[in-house]
Amino acid sequence: MSDRVFSLTDPGWRIAAVLMVLLTAAVPASAAECTSQARQLKLSALDQMWGAVIEDAQKLLDCDPGAAQARFYNARALDRLRRRAEAAEAYEEFMRRDCRGAANEFLCEDARVSHTSLLKDRVTSEGCGSEAMDQLLKGLSTGDPYSRIFTAMELSKLPRCDDAKARALAVLLEAQRLEDDTDFRNEICLAIIRIDPAKCSGGTPRNAGDDGPSFIKVRVFDCNAERVKVSVNLPFSFARAVMESLGPEILDQVKAGGFDIENLWDSLRKLGPNQKFELKIDDDDRCEEVEVWFE
Repeated sequence: MSDRVFSLTDPGWRIAAVLMVLLTAAVPASAAECTSQARQLKLSALDQMWGAVIEDAQKLLDCDPGAAQARFYNARALDRLRRRAEAAEAYEEFMRRDCRGAANEFLCEDARVSHTSLLKDRVTSEGCGSEAMDQLLKGLSTGDPYSRIFTAMELSKLPRCDDAKARALAVLLEAQRLEDDTDFRNEICLAIIRIDPAKCSGGTPRNAGDDGPSFIKVRVFDCNAERVKVSVNLPFSFARAVMESLGPEILDQVKAGGFDIENLWDSLRKLGPNQKFELKIDDDDRCEEVEVWFE
């Protein structure tokens, strides 16, 4: 046996130590550990503990860099925490890395919808000429059909941007023409109403034999311009769509006028045929008279 003195400064020992560190770092986490992290992430998401979701997502990515669900839930948590700029970037990273082919189909669809909603919110605050609007408009011609329709629906909710909404209207009209699902057609019609009430060809009429009114009619008169601003004549099934299209300010005043917004259908039916609900808004910016009635 050698009687050589052991020393940490020995070159051979330093090389061996470095190799041991590298080998240890290269050992992947066990499948059981990654499964446990994935389970914890799912539980945090179900409990809507969004701060914990962000932490759990990072732990899972440290364990398994290919974990698509971790990137998705990280974006979702940032979104729920209203950290919108970070959420948009996180959704984009998820879609770029994990939405190829049919992989993660449902998560990818959810991410596209959420990302589109974030873009719409950015346009509302940044203006019609923003980079976010450019991305939204691109969404009218790219992606799957549902994504294009949803993008058009989001554009219909903007208070301004008439040129962009006109492009969205073309997508919505084509979708309404081709769509067979009744409920989805109604949602498309709601979006069309927001842009141009005269262009919706109608959705699901009231069934024959049902009690109550058949049609809802809305008229908004601009007192300053002395002209009718909005005139709507639709099946009663679009009561919710028409009321939502009037905007939150008018809805608040409707509620103040004695209508139970939480039970809107019953409240509207109580008007009875040919009875009108009338409302006038008169302030420094505008003067409008709103009439709602049924026939």
